Amino acid sequence: TLFRSHFSGRDSLIFLVDASKAMFEAYQDGGLTPFEMALQCIRSVYTSKIISSYRDLVGVVLFATDKHKNSVDFKHVYVLHDLDMPGAKRVLDLDRFTGEKGKAHFRNTIGHSADFSLGEALWVCSNLFSDVKIGRA
Repeated sequence: TLFRSHFSGRDSLIFLVDASKAMFEAYQDGGLTPFEMALQCIRSVYTSKIISSYRDLVGVVLFATDKHKNSVDFKHVYVLHDLDMPGAKRVLDLDRFTGEKGKAHFRNTIGHSADFSLGEALWVCSNLFSDVKIGRA
């Protein structure tokens, strides 16, 4: 799911990504998982924004997670990247969750849950947009 908004001439974009266990299962042997495909898409947007629109704001929110990290303390919603300007550190951060080692790292650090509320995940995204300081340069 993709959310977009404008603040003082800048694009703002939040990726809301399903992190349930099913998203980590490849459709074909050796193929990418849906979660890895989502990360590739986000990585591509980050890279593009770094080159052409570095002032735009981008964020990543995961739902269906075991751990939670968000401003309203909703369970099973994890803000991986707050709404901010993209950079190389964020690209590298996404890469930590790819491949077999990446899946294990995700399981150990964030984890999966089937008990989540999509409404709460959307609320977290809305709050991220609301918290943007318009005067930021």
